[in-house]
Amino acid sequence: MGRWGGNIVTRARWDPAGFVAQTSQFVAGIDQDIVIFGYAGQRTADVSTGIRTTDVAWLYRYLGRITDSQLRAALEASGANDEDNAAFAESLRERILQLGRVCGAVSPAPAAVSPTKTGDESTG
Repeated sequence: MGRWGGNIVTRARWDPAGFVAQTSQFVAGIDQDIVIFGYAGQRTADVSTGIRTTDVAWLYRYLGRITDSQLRAALEASGANDEDNAAFAESLRERILQLGRVCGAVSPAPAAVSPTKTGDESTG
């Protein structure tokens, strides 16, 4: 996971800072019923064109159930150290919430998201 880009020079693998920096651009908007993604890279049209809000709603039914603990465990299993894990997990949660917002499953972004609203079922 890292920064997206159109070629080897502009994209990066395992780049927490790049991934975090692009999170706010993950979902760029909606044009009628089509979700517009900020992603730009190799084969952009193949992976991000023509995705409807109903498609996102289907996916969100599953992604929205993933807890923060599960995200962190998956990142740890992938080799993330504590710092990278925190950065990636927070950004992944925000990207999942963005998907939820475009399909109407999540309210528009609040000023601050409390930990109880992230789907994390753990208590510590």
